[in-house]
Amino acid sequence: MTVMRVTLSVLAALALGYGCGGRQMLDLPAAGGGGAAPSGAAGATGGAGSTGTAGAIGGTGGVFPMPMVGPIDFTEAPASFSMYCDGALGQIMFWNPCLVGQGIGNSPIHEVECTSGSTGQIGWSFLVVLPLTQNPETVLPLTPSALAVIGDNVSASITKVDGALTFERVTPDERGFVAGFRGNVTMTDPTGATYSCFVDATIWAAPGGFE
Repeated sequence: MTVMRVTLSVLAALALGYGCGGRQMLDLPAAGGGGAAPSGAAGATGGAGSTGTAGAIGGTGGVFPMPMVGPIDFTEAPASFSMYCDGALGQIMFWNPCLVGQGIGNSPIHEVECTSGSTGQIGWSFLVVLPLTQNPETVLPLTPSALAVIGDNVSASITKVDGALTFERVTPDERGFVAGFRGNVTMTDPTGATYSCFVDATIWAAPGGFE
């Protein structure tokens, strides 16, 4: 638990202070290998004939099994995924795949950048920990790389994300993934007005040539 608290503190600090390099060229396709991580071991037999408790599946704090590890064919990805917002924003689309940067300062913390379908620029950027320490990841700090997106002629930026990114598959180099995201996003326009958005989508993310 101490390791997890330290990791989350570093994530928050990087989200506030790190200026990321922005979306770059796609790296070479990832190679294959690996499989699902095992479940926790059963507890030892206790005294007076009682038994221990079985270990949890999926790592520290995880409620799902760890993802399959192996090659991902990103040409099979759906073209896009969407957020559905109230008010004038309507549907906000992002292109698949997003891109995953190299570890920031050789750390396990990576920026993920997703391109807006309305502007062709980065519209959602956040941090993840790879290799995974838990699944799903529920702390996804925003980074300053993202710009405003346009929905139904209204421009707004993502200012808050609450939800869970549940990893289904990860490339052997820990730089690409397929993950389901379900949660709520708050967007804010230049006047300060806010919009609530709902996301229930599969996000594909490929290795990108940036930190």
